[in-house]
Amino acid sequence: MTEPAPILPLLRARALKLHFDDGQTQALDGVDLDIAEGEFVAITGPSGCGKSSLLNLIGALDKPTSGELYLRGQPYAAIKDASLFRRSNIGFVFQSFHLIPTLSALDNILAPTVGAPTPQEPAETRAKALMQRMGLGHRLQHFPAQLSGGERQRVALVRALINDPPLILADEPTGSLDTANAAQVLDLLTEFQRERGLTVIMVTHDPAVSARADRIIAMRDGKVVHPGEVS
Repeated sequence: MTEPAPILPLLRARALKLHFDDGQTQALDGVDLDIAEGEFVAITGPSGCGKSSLLNLIGALDKPTSGELYLRGQPYAAIKDASLFRRSNIGFVFQSFHLIPTLSALDNILAPTVGAPTPQEPAETRAKALMQRMGLGHRLQHFPAQLSGGERQRVALVRALINDPPLILADEPTGSLDTANAAQVLDLLTEFQRERGLTVIMVTHDPAVSARADRIIAMRDGKVVHPGEVS
């Protein structure tokens, strides 16, 4: 009887190292990591421990000094067009929102769809439906300066979801929000993660935020010191 093929993690990191300043600064020091499809992982640790550096490598925003990353078994080293790879596979949510101030909320959401594989449903239709779901259907034509912090982060979450990526990367997504707005954004992120089977990797300093994840991965001095337990 043929043995079933092993189930690969969505994301795998092997011996990742990242050096700056001609090797004088070591941001990552041999990180090994497996993250399952549909898992919600929080990466924690003190400032300067390598959390954001790791997230940048996973997001194909930077390249490791050595080691390799794999998404569904495919090596990042084989990526020919990093921007197309990101648009097709990864949604980003940042602490400072990173919305373009001269674009409306709707146009900010649609920006990542340019050049991305085209789903059957038009991007604008999906964007409007997601904005309604976020309680922002009346804010489509408002500019970022006309939105509250919580509204901006919900727009940023819609932008991350618009191409239906398998992976969401969130870097301190509640760091600029008050308690009520932070809870709302986390509730929405968790709802979409469960409904769509998304994999979410979130960097946070806040224990209350990391407690929402399925697993907490602790880092220190560029290394994973505790890979956490799958709940």
